[in-house]
Amino acid sequence: MRPPHRILDRNRVHRLAAAHLQAHLKFKDYKRKTSAQVLWALLLAAAARITSLSDTCQRLRDAPSDETARKALLATLPDYATLQRQLNASLAGHLPKALRKHLQRRFSRRPNLPASHPIVFGRPYGFPGSDDS
Repeated sequence: MRPPHRILDRNRVHRLAAAHLQAHLKFKDYKRKTSAQVLWALLLAAAARITSLSDTCQRLRDAPSDETARKALLATLPDYATLQRQLNASLAGHLPKALRKHLQRRFSRRPNLPASHPIVFGRPYGFPGSDDS
């Protein structure tokens, strides 16, 4: 007999991601309209669309204003070092032990250029985005 399929739809993925992050970061409710659940919904929607929190607040129906969401985040977020440590712990929590122990190679977005190609202010000379292109 075949095992039953486990289908993840976008609502379940969103719910699981918010619950997992809330377990590690423990956001508190700010106001009635800006609960921890609403903050996670806004942050995950902004991350999914790769857009700002302000834009996400304007696009979503029944979302708090961007200023209220900003104030709520400032009130609930810990300092930067603590936040970084908690996020790293939450993201590495479900990784296999071998991946957690050893430093992994990172993908480099730097183009393969010959050694003689000059680099100006961290960007290749004549490359899109540099001042001399």
